Amino acid sequence: MLFRTHIVFGMLISAFLIKYLNLEHPLIFSTILVISSLLPDIDSSKSKISIPIISRLIENIFGHRRFFHSIFPSLIFLLLSIVFSSLYPLAIFLGYLAHLLIDALTKEGIMPLFPITKIKINGFIRTNSFMENILFLILIILNLLIFFKYL
Repeated sequence: MLFRTHIVFGMLISAFLIKYLNLEHPLIFSTILVISSLLPDIDSSKSKISIPIISRLIENIFGHRRFFHSIFPSLIFLLLSIVFSSLYPLAIFLGYLAHLLIDALTKEGIMPLFPITKIKINGFIRTNSFMENILFLILIILNLLIFFKYL
């Protein structure tokens, strides 16, 4: 999926969660979640969140859509959330999972348990295709509906 689709999906997940979580700072939680929904793409030097030297190194060692597109990096943040009783690492965990979930809808898919197994979950949407643009518009509409409901 494109950068923008990950952003609006992260916003949608965040909007649903802040309604049900008792958050002292919902805007901070939401911002962390949305930014975290981009994190798995650090494994691509072509990504908008690429840090050139680091991303190239990660891409050369792990490859794109391999380890960083599995659930294992996100589990570190879940563990931190439990250890420190903080919702902010939980926001990173949930944003990371949001990225994986929506990438699983693409033809390229993800290997959620890599390197333990190379079983792939993939869908029917090509990145930057007409179908992704339709999904993007649907996500924007859902975000707007939730936003106006909160007003």
